Amino acid sequence: MWQASLPLYHVGGLQVVLRSVVAGCPFILYERFDAFKILKDASTFGATHVSVVDKMLREMLALDRCDQDSYMKQYSCILLGGSAPNHQTLSIATEHGARVFASYGMTETSSQIANMLVNDEFTGGLALIGQTRAKVLDPDENGVGQLAVKSKCVVSSYLNANISITEDGYFVTGDTARIENGLLYVAERLDDMFISGGENVYPSEIENVLKRVKGVSDCFVFGRPDEKWGRRPVALLETKGDARSTEQRARESADVLLSPINRPDILIAVEELPRMGIGKLDRAAAKALFEDQLSKRDSTSFMEQS
Repeated sequence: MWQASLPLYHVGGLQVVLRSVVAGCPFILYERFDAFKILKDASTFGATHVSVVDKMLREMLALDRCDQDSYMKQYSCILLGGSAPNHQTLSIATEHGARVFASYGMTETSSQIANMLVNDEFTGGLALIGQTRAKVLDPDENGVGQLAVKSKCVVSSYLNANISITEDGYFVTGDTARIENGLLYVAERLDDMFISGGENVYPSEIENVLKRVKGVSDCFVFGRPDEKWGRRPVALLETKGDARSTEQRARESADVLLSPINRPDILIAVEELPRMGIGKLDRAAAKALFEDQLSKRDSTSFMEQS
């Protein structure tokens, strides 16, 4: 039995309903996500499958007991999508014994086309499902390039826009990835990558380091315009702890674990990152929040100096 807690206007939410109808099994439909109700209903009605994004999973884990009475253990599948996996969240889920399946997909692929059970051996690689085929276009020295996929579930055209299709019929996703030992390792959207001083900077590589810092539950890294370098990375950190202490720990980790080109020039901690209804990060709002917080700090520094 599925729990349909994602909005139905998102393909991930719609697919929960479609899977249930095709399989001829019941599902529970929710008006909005409530972690407590989701876990309670799973226990009461015997739900075995639920589809979530990172923030929803973190809320469920926060209510769960990390022992033999863990509510999360009753699920056969907790399907995680919406963005690149947060390794901190996955680590907590593993401790709880939750069967989380990290996945990759998009609206144009009719939701997920690759997934993998997260356990102690999980390295980020995802197995393609069904008859889906994938290849990497113009890979660099690390094998990372544009991801293109082909399957019966992939869109063939748009209503009012041109679609990017290779000559042999592969849909160009707009994401970067590499394929190793038959597994798909998705990097990030091409639009997220930026150039700093002539070097490619990939925000996800920086975020993976910062998300492991104590007190950081999530973060957002982007390229801020810079007169000298073109763009430089900056980071907005989500924390429930002391903001300045979290920023200091993040700075220390970045100095040790990241190359100079990847070290964020500015780190700002806030209580919560802005998100859209489904729980996905609102990137435009996050950039605006960063600038607002930075201007407040600049004003405070000016007043103190005066």
